[in-house]
Amino acid sequence: LVDNAIVVLESIFRHQSAGMPSVQASIVGSKEVARAVVAATLTSVIVFAPIIVTKDSSGIMTYLSQVGITISVALLFSLLISLTLIPFLTSRLLKPAKVKKSRLLEKLQASYVTTLRWTAHKHPFLTGIVIIPVVLALTIGAATVFKLDFSMEEGELIENLYISYDFTDNLSYRQTEKYINRVEEVLEEKKEELKVKQVYSYYANNQAGTTIYFDDRYLSEKRLKQIREDLREALPELAGVSLRFGDDEGGGAGGVATVGVTLFGEDMLMLEELALEVKRRLSLVEGMTDVRTSIEKGAEEIKIEINRELAQQYGISPQAVSGIMNLTFRGMPLRRFQMPDREVPMSISLSPEDRVGLHNLEGLLVGMNEGRDMTLGTVADLSVDRAPMTIRRENQRGSVTIDGAYDREKYKEMDGTVAAVMNSLQLPVGYSWSFGREYQEEQDQKNDMLINVLLALVCVYLVMAALFESLLHPLIIMLCLPFSVVGVVLILLLTNTAVNLMAMIGVVILIGIVVNNGIVLIDHVNNFRRAGDTIYDAILKGGSERFRPIVMTAVTTILGLLPMSLGSLVPAIGQTNIAGTQYYPLARAVIGGLAMGTVLTLVALPTYYVIGERLAQWVRDVRVRAGQPWRSRRSPSAP
Repeated sequence: LVDNAIVVLESIFRHQSAGMPSVQASIVGSKEVARAVVAATLTSVIVFAPIIVTKDSSGIMTYLSQVGITISVALLFSLLISLTLIPFLTSRLLKPAKVKKSRLLEKLQASYVTTLRWTAHKHPFLTGIVIIPVVLALTIGAATVFKLDFSMEEGELIENLYISYDFTDNLSYRQTEKYINRVEEVLEEKKEELKVKQVYSYYANNQAGTTIYFDDRYLSEKRLKQIREDLREALPELAGVSLRFGDDEGGGAGGVATVGVTLFGEDMLMLEELALEVKRRLSLVEGMTDVRTSIEKGAEEIKIEINRELAQQYGISPQAVSGIMNLTFRGMPLRRFQMPDREVPMSISLSPEDRVGLHNLEGLLVGMNEGRDMTLGTVADLSVDRAPMTIRRENQRGSVTIDGAYDREKYKEMDGTVAAVMNSLQLPVGYSWSFGREYQEEQDQKNDMLINVLLALVCVYLVMAALFESLLHPLIIMLCLPFSVVGVVLILLLTNTAVNLMAMIGVVILIGIVVNNGIVLIDHVNNFRRAGDTIYDAILKGGSERFRPIVMTAVTTILGLLPMSLGSLVPAIGQTNIAGTQYYPLARAVIGGLAMGTVLTLVALPTYYVIGERLAQWVRDVRVRAGQPWRSRRSPSAP
């Protein structure tokens, strides 16, 4: 927000230092940079236009559009203040005698001018075609060699570890409590070793969970990964239960990601058989742990399968059985019992002990036939089986999900392995598979971000072309963007930060920020050229006078983002988050891209400006010569 003010103030200070009166310096200085400031602001605002107008139901895009609106409104008000209030206050409060120069900036400015003479004046093609492309190629090579992690995970804050219990049988809360107590005993023994601060457990009928809090408020993925391995070795094998380390839905945590596949088909029984086979195969994959199916998440239930031939023979209808079952388990409400002072609600039902066990249900009276009592066991088969809690259907077909956890570092490798396993499975006709919903959402987010980046580039170019009234100069300024990518890649490699969704948002923001330096520089160079200077003199003068505001705006932005960028490096300061999402990848991407983009822009942009003008002049000369008659282009000595 202070970038516009810095550019305007620097221009006013420069005119005041030349001896111009304060009021006149404020007018001339603000007018001189007005077009550059407006263009820089509009390019920053237009970056968010595709995101704001896009109708997307995903939470992150909705959130990002709100962020874009907030930033855009703030930038527009910053532009208004920079061109009105700041010149007014400067003309009234600041005197030329108070303007001081920095020796350090003067030395840097002199060195920069010397560099420009070598790159833009003497060796523009060597610099622009050889040196700078080599720098970009080395950066791409570094990203390939050191395997920059491309993951769309949002970077959750890791504060605890959750253990879920999957029971093979239906258990009462008193039985689940015994498992909880056994796990907590082991955790108490390992409390000092694992640095456990607090343990919270809950248990109910057939449900239980344990959350472990540690002395460190936030844990690194590497640390939590080690804790998971230690717990697997320390916790004993408990009969009738399997322990899963992750969230309450079985997902991963602490350096662990999840991969899920979904089977589609018509027959749920066939889907169950296929799901068990897929689970078996995925369990054999090296590095894959905690594999389970969505069917296993259900509880045990009693299935009653009526023998229709026997029921019809004895005159018992399924509706009668259903009514008796409803009366057995739900009871039947009766009329309220009237007492002198109040009414008592009444109902009739079996006692709880008579509703437990297969033997009681098999002996349940469901009808009469020729004077004999007909029990449920006579006309139906009763069995205990585990059934899914919900039956999921997608595109009018049943679906079953199988998921497992794996090391996040094997992100790309594991997806290919799972795809190979699924392709080797011979599915019946009419049955198919696909990656789970989380995988599809992640791919959709990547595609949305890519489309928004491309639209942002087009919008930024169109805005600059309209303001500069040129197609060439905006294209030259757009060359700043690859230089910023160099900084993004380097800082993410040095800090071991994944290219996740937050980092991608930082790249989108960079599109509007990095071109600002180019706009300020090229606009001033064009001012000198309109005044009659040659292209080389205009570049040296424009670069010299715009060096300080460009460096100052970059430094202020970097310093403003520095606390946010610390992230996991300094837990006491850098844990910047909202709703459990860490923001340090975004800050690091912007800092690295802006720092490298500023340095390379100051050197590369004037170089490509010279190359572009030379090529444009060559094209104009060719067109002029092509428009002349053929005879006039013949050499005088030609026959």
